[in-house]
Amino acid sequence: MKIRSLSLKPPVERFAPRSSELPLGTRARMPDGATIVELLEAQAARNPERAAIHFLHRPDEMVSFTWADLISDIRRVAAGLQTQGVRTGDAVLLALETSPDLVSSFLASLYLGAVPSIMDVPFSRSRVASWKEKLRTRAAVLDARIVVAERSTVELLEELQHERVVDRVVEATDLRGAGEVSGSVPNPEGLAFFQFTSGTTSAGRAVRLTHRAVIANLHALNGHLMWRDSDCVVSWLPLHHDLGLIANLILPLTLGVPLGLMTPFQFLMRPSRWLAAVHCLRGTQIMAPNFAYEMCVSRVKDREIEGIDLSSLRGAMICAEFVHNTTMQRFSACYGEHGFDSDAWIPGYGMAETVLGATCRKIDETAVHVDRISRTQLTMNNRAVPVADAHGPDVIEIVSCGSVMKGGQLRVVDDQGNDVPERVQGEIILSGPSIFDGYHRDDPATRSTLKNGWLFTGDLGYRIGNELYVCGRHKDLIIKGGENYHPYVFEHAVSSLEGVRAGGVAALGIASSTSGTEDLVVAFETKISEPTQLAKLCSDVTNTLRNQFGVQPERVVPVAPGVIPKTTSGKIRRRALIGSLDQHDKWRASDREPLVARAG
Repeated sequence: MKIRSLSLKPPVERFAPRSSELPLGTRARMPDGATIVELLEAQAARNPERAAIHFLHRPDEMVSFTWADLISDIRRVAAGLQTQGVRTGDAVLLALETSPDLVSSFLASLYLGAVPSIMDVPFSRSRVASWKEKLRTRAAVLDARIVVAERSTVELLEELQHERVVDRVVEATDLRGAGEVSGSVPNPEGLAFFQFTSGTTSAGRAVRLTHRAVIANLHALNGHLMWRDSDCVVSWLPLHHDLGLIANLILPLTLGVPLGLMTPFQFLMRPSRWLAAVHCLRGTQIMAPNFAYEMCVSRVKDREIEGIDLSSLRGAMICAEFVHNTTMQRFSACYGEHGFDSDAWIPGYGMAETVLGATCRKIDETAVHVDRISRTQLTMNNRAVPVADAHGPDVIEIVSCGSVMKGGQLRVVDDQGNDVPERVQGEIILSGPSIFDGYHRDDPATRSTLKNGWLFTGDLGYRIGNELYVCGRHKDLIIKGGENYHPYVFEHAVSSLEGVRAGGVAALGIASSTSGTEDLVVAFETKISEPTQLAKLCSDVTNTLRNQFGVQPERVVPVAPGVIPKTTSGKIRRRALIGSLDQHDKWRASDREPLVARAG
């Protein structure tokens, strides 16, 4: 283990020389192995002294682990878990920040044949109560043997042990034991870990993932991404989310590709730190949801990125939520002068139920395809009809999420389950070796999602050739006056207004007992609180939707930053807003409700 000082503040340091191009290297190769543990051991045997992980989890410091360091630490933690009574098949709940403790605890659980699950940690005291309840629910669902937590939260969770919800609550730093690990070799058909969905329920559902499914998805991902042994992944994504855990930890480790890990908090507080880390480590691969790239444009000042060089980037995956072409264009325009190549974009589509990826752009294929279609035809007739005027009032841009990965199958079907032709919107269904093993202890949800070997995703999209175009979630459609509207169209338009917090907009339809259709309600986050300015902004929101889409919102609700609930991947939890709008409405909070706040 090597510790060195590191500053991600401007002007950024230059660890690697920029006088010559990075070596391209050879294709990264995954060793033979039927379990994640076998793959890790094989990589460690290949290159014991090569860097495995650079942890940037503390300000101004980087802790680097070689493969020898990493395997040694994993075995020590595994011995500690074994001392705590963890055995093959036991569920282990990890409530830890991104750190060596989290990575080693997760991988050590796999070494013992236990089944780990990672969950988030509270960022503020105000969220501790809801976090504890979510942890309690998950521990009960999994029948968790042990909870491994931070020192700051161990005492908060000891009541779970007293109530016998779990056998033990242990501080992560106390797990590094001594002696040999005597666990059994994991079964390839057995469970590797639980991945909780980031859906509308507070605790989510526990997705059961086997070693075989995970490894199949790793091979499929590498077949499209084509990483090389000279690559370096740089990530701030939370490891309790599938994109962070699979694409930014397990995939690079099993391919022997070094990675740099930051905490989500570091990125959210100052997005430029992610870009600075890419510069410092000469990162070649990054991945994030759409909102993160948008934040890098809207919340980064010029002085923060002075001297930053992004020319090393070969791949910038954008997924986990609807992909906006305007976001890619804005990011490319902003960072093109810093060396970013717009050909690096890799839009993708997937979910926890497919381990991670289902489709994505293949890196050696043509540039990203953007389909410009009629919004009216899509919403009224479920047809993706191209339009000649790319800037016309009726146009909507849908970004291709690439082709299905090796071993998988994809269909787009109507409400009766029949395949629909190209350019017809329907439900996306998937099958293949990466499909999950069902929801843990939730047979009804499993039966409604897995049917005859096919995963019914609930997502809407259409196909052109072998490429998938994703339009949104079926349950999020707003039905107004007999027409269907995808909420992200309204949300993206409102997000562009000055004074509205980027990514902090939720559009939803709420059934009206008087009109016989749904009321369009738009909530948006803003720091503005002065009544006159707030009134003007509400009016701007209403006018934007009326002018661009011919739709009049029944209610416009300004709320404080951070109020609109999101999943761990940054998706808006629209339905979770219902019932709490009045509580957070800035107008109601000040006993004011002018006409602009309730349109129509």
